[in-house]
Amino acid sequence: MAIWEADSRRRILRLTDLEVPARLVTVGGEVAPICGNLSVSHFRMSRARKPVRPHQEPDPELASELRQRFGREWSDEAAEDERLTELLRRRRTSLAEMMAELAMAGGRVSVEFGGHSFSGAVVASGTDYVTIAGPGQIADIRLDAAQWSVLPTTGSNDREERRAESFLALLKVYEAEGSNLRLALADQGIVIGRIAVVAVDHVEVADVDDRHLYIPTDLVLGVIRSTDFH
Repeated sequence: MAIWEADSRRRILRLTDLEVPARLVTVGGEVAPICGNLSVSHFRMSRARKPVRPHQEPDPELASELRQRFGREWSDEAAEDERLTELLRRRRTSLAEMMAELAMAGGRVSVEFGGHSFSGAVVASGTDYVTIAGPGQIADIRLDAAQWSVLPTTGSNDREERRAESFLALLKVYEAEGSNLRLALADQGIVIGRIAVVAVDHVEVADVDDRHLYIPTDLVLGVIRSTDFH
């Protein structure tokens, strides 16, 4: 088959080694070189012989695979966003806020403080302490003096009205009530008696032997009261 090409500068059609004058015409928006016995109809027929790609229907298996893949990617992104949101919330949560949430949700905790241990349901919380109800007794424990473990929740708890905003204010409430308490101290000690005075930096306790004990407030980690006293 002869090889030909159009040279628009010289308007010459090269046919193997021969050079003959050519003229250019426009056919269907394309420029076609016409030479000798080649006609416009011949050029149109040559274009008509080009294979036409038939319209193909989408592969249902491929479409299903793409939908599943995009669905998995969207689900993974949503799960990651949720994880990061929860992580950010936990980073911004204080210990007092966490205990307040546990009190609302009926949570249970186990706590170690100054050699003492206590476990039960979180029934109230203040700015720096939490109230825990255990079998036969209730403890008010400072948040900064203990190690807390959250236990599985077994059901809703009977919430108790918060008796004071802060731990120091709570000691003053117990001073006014004059009831017998157990004070859990930082050196693993326990003092049993009633709070006679809450002073600037200490508490005065009248124990069961009618002695007056003066204890720095920072050493008082918790107050435990028996429900049998009420």
